[in-house]
Amino acid sequence: MQRRATVSPAAGTIEAVAARSLKKRRFEVECPMALSPFEKGKLKIAAHLREELDRAGIRFQSIQCKSGGIQTHPDTARLIVTVDGNPVHVDLKAHEVEDCESIVAGDTWRKIAGFIERLK
Repeated sequence: MQRRATVSPAAGTIEAVAARSLKKRRFEVECPMALSPFEKGKLKIAAHLREELDRAGIRFQSIQCKSGGIQTHPDTARLIVTVDGNPVHVDLKAHEVEDCESIVAGDTWRKIAGFIERLK
């Protein structure tokens, strides 16, 4: 069991510097960088797709949502689902992905529903 000291070290001592450093590291671990609406949308789309594939009884090996890089345009997210060893994808524009961060209706979700129908 760890015990905490009741007396704080003097400001210039090694113990004080170590305590401030520890507090700073603890803050960095506890406060990660916030995700952008685009990143949140990608996560929400992948989670929703997983639920819908399970509901439809479609067995899949992987779900990936990639953006940037050499395979996709910087403002495009590529949703890739591997079913029976065959990867199938649909591309979503950045504004479509960002819309998915806050709502679960509209053209983007109908596009994803059509994508799921292609996988059946």
